[in-house]
Amino acid sequence: ATLAVYLPEAIDALLAYPYGCSEQVASTLRTLATASRAMRYVSATNTILYRGESYTVEGVMTEGLANIIKNQKPDGGFAYYADLNSNLYLTESVLTSLTAIEEAGYDVPVTAITRSASYVANTLLYSVPSYGGQWSARDYVRGLLALRNVEGFASDKAQLGARVSTLLSATSNWKERIDNGALIDLS
Repeated sequence: ATLAVYLPEAIDALLAYPYGCSEQVASTLRTLATASRAMRYVSATNTILYRGESYTVEGVMTEGLANIIKNQKPDGGFAYYADLNSNLYLTESVLTSLTAIEEAGYDVPVTAITRSASYVANTLLYSVPSYGGQWSARDYVRGLLALRNVEGFASDKAQLGARVSTLLSATSNWKERIDNGALIDLS
């Protein structure tokens, strides 16, 4: 037996998760897109239970994307909920989910992707963290990873990469500048 036999139950548990913030919905959709692409577990005719109702995978994607996109702010960033401000880390996560969902063959509004990519790039290149100080190497790495599958943004990617290099070369002990989480992000 392989772990694939447990995939249906795992997807059911994921879809039954009760919270609906942008991050959780995006993560659910990314996982479902990956599973449907890689395992062909679900087809357009299969129905799955999502938030207490039966849907096709396409229906979950349509509703989930609508829920995420309604939380996109005028600045292109995403908020955990509609009444909150944009959040860089959330926007990076949602952007990664949107590109994965698009790569799995689902329709994702191009404007949602480009606006969130612009938010990530502009935030990291032209603002300071709300807590003060400067962005860390991990912040730049996460930004680069979020932008990696977005068309365009070559100049922004190059600038972010240069900032990572500068931060890492500014100390003889690079481990102080980048943590295990960023290294995991790179894998």
